[in-house]
Amino acid sequence: MKTIILSTAFAFVAGAAMAADTDWNATQFATTFQSGQFELSLGTVDGELNTVSTTATDLVAYNLGIFDTSLNVGLTYGRLDETLAVSAKYGLSVALNPVANVYGSSKLAYVTPTADLGEGKVYTTPTIGASYTVIDGVTTFAEVSYDWNVSDDWERLGGALQVGADFFVAESVTLTPSVVRTFDTGADATNLKVEAALRF
Repeated sequence: MKTIILSTAFAFVAGAAMAADTDWNATQFATTFQSGQFELSLGTVDGELNTVSTTATDLVAYNLGIFDTSLNVGLTYGRLDETLAVSAKYGLSVALNPVANVYGSSKLAYVTPTADLGEGKVYTTPTIGASYTVIDGVTTFAEVSYDWNVSDDWERLGGALQVGADFFVAESVTLTPSVVRTFDTGADATNLKVEAALRF
């Protein structure tokens, strides 16, 4: 499993580096503050505040056979596109062995302009991925997601492939650098994303 994930990561980064439409300028930074089941996240693009999100995590969490499941509910304000989104995400994961996991989720979101909350649309985003703990405190991952506009006859909006690693630098701090490649969007690009999670 380790070989598969590392090979996928290498092939992804190498392919992205050679792509003509690579755009390393739209770097994303996100900072998440976690306390119990509550999360507050601030996201920026090119240094400008883009999103503010609040999430209630693991509202429902139970075992379904070999799978661990969870339900998260969130509210996101998109500052740059002036939108408000209410979402629910159901996820499940399974441990293949002590260091390898496979996971998936399905997210349903209602996104509406802040100027007219009644003119929103429904979107869905399924995601699948795998993670592998390389050494204590470092976990690599690769995942792919795709967006559909449910309100417009399931219009395909494109997807994203993300490869990165979680660095547990302290008991309450996790840093996650990754490379994100979008596809089928009409403006595909490859960009860097860096996330910092702080737990209290």
